[in-house]
Amino acid sequence: MLNDELLMSLCISKAWEFQTLTLPNPAVGAMVVDGSGKILSLQAHQKSGCAHAEVLALKEAYYKLSSDTRILELHTSESLHNFLSKNHKNLFAKCSIYVTLEPCSLFGKTPPCATLLQTIKPKRIIIGAMENTKNKGGANILKESGIALTTNVLSHKCHQLLLPFLLYQKNKKFTLFKIAQRLNGDYKSGNISSEASRIFTHNQRSVCNHLCISGKTLLNDNPLLDSRLALPPYDNTHQPNITIFTRKTINFPSSLKIFQNKRNITFKTTAQSLSGFSIIEGGWELFQSLKQNIDFLLIHLSPTLQRDFQTQGFYFQGKILHTNTIGEDALLWIQNF
Repeated sequence: MLNDELLMSLCISKAWEFQTLTLPNPAVGAMVVDGSGKILSLQAHQKSGCAHAEVLALKEAYYKLSSDTRILELHTSESLHNFLSKNHKNLFAKCSIYVTLEPCSLFGKTPPCATLLQTIKPKRIIIGAMENTKNKGGANILKESGIALTTNVLSHKCHQLLLPFLLYQKNKKFTLFKIAQRLNGDYKSGNISSEASRIFTHNQRSVCNHLCISGKTLLNDNPLLDSRLALPPYDNTHQPNITIFTRKTINFPSSLKIFQNKRNITFKTTAQSLSGFSIIEGGWELFQSLKQNIDFLLIHLSPTLQRDFQTQGFYFQGKILHTNTIGEDALLWIQNF
């Protein structure tokens, strides 16, 4: 007998690997398990407009069940929907499909996953959280098709996974504060994050609407503030809008790197008026000054110490929702209170 909670927890962890990268879509994980209990695939939605988690999981599982290499050449959601609908040959009849969020029911940027699942008709579908947006109703479509459904498995943890998306939907914005630090609190000396951690940050920059730093950081570090390290499906040429937080009237030198390219740069004293998905990168002093308008705190924690560095204390009120590793670092996702 399958352990639904254990398998759903794997889907949740997979989805957290792409947290915020999917905005304005939710982060979602999915899995296909065959009739003997073997995991055939574990996938997650990666970017808005790209294939949903269920479709990516079905793609991988279909190849393992059929050895049909044609599906490996398909990448768009629509092409995968069409191929699986026409060529599934009841391969999934004994399979169980796990998904952290109720499959979508409406045609938007991608075809509805509920319709595809209705067509391939797996033995069973296990859902974590139920939809509460216009995309709700997928479970009813599946149930009416005679597919066995189990719902609300680890629903609380699945709901936590959805929080950035839900906040974005409610407020039309989501503001994330990101800081990289060492075990002793050092966040100022040299390159702190691992390469994989830096790539994740650049992937985030490639999908955000606003990238924000302090005027002090701009003068001291002269950063590029680009997404050059982003990897597909993320766009390493994307240039997010730049916001500089400063309470002083400063004539920033035109020789600074961010002024060398055509960038939309604004100067603000607070984060209150930010819109869309905004990332603030900085230290604890900046966090304390802006914390009233920050939704999530993301700490990239490097397993290193800086010799002769005096530990910097910090304080925040929040709840650690998830911790995952990336490269050599740990990522702590914290809901700010």
